[in-house]
Amino acid sequence: MTKTKRKTALIIVLCSLLAAVLIISSALFTFLNWNNFILKGFEADFEKAVQAEGFEILETKSVCGKLNGNGNGINYFSAVLIKADEDEVKALVEALETEFEGAKYYLQEDGKIATIHNEHGRLEYETALENGKTYYTVYVFDSKIAGSNPLDPKGH
Repeated sequence: MTKTKRKTALIIVLCSLLAAVLIISSALFTFLNWNNFILKGFEADFEKAVQAEGFEILETKSVCGKLNGNGNGINYFSAVLIKADEDEVKALVEALETEFEGAKYYLQEDGKIATIHNEHGRLEYETALENGKTYYTVYVFDSKIAGSNPLDPKGH
């Protein structure tokens, strides 16, 4: 084998190894972040539904992983902070229940997002709550989204 042929073969081998490394790292990145991609869609759908009902969202917080209980599994949680009165919020939640199973709300008194659906995580709003204003957190929780990656380390 001539010197030129050996250099060409070496270049081909190195390019093949580089391509394999890139393919494997891309696949691993997608595998580990798949549920985050689903969460972003879940959050966007929730925000659109709230806005479609005429509410201004002050802040949104979302998370996925093993959020409550024991065992393994991926849960999705998304919460929005809104200014409204309780009757408006009740009507909003009723409308959301047609699209999201488990839509709920509570009066927000400080920055902490405290629900039984997020007992393993800690979420807080960054928005400062003004005195004399009424804020509510409206949230949805789902543990049965099709296409979730059950092998995600966050679910264990």
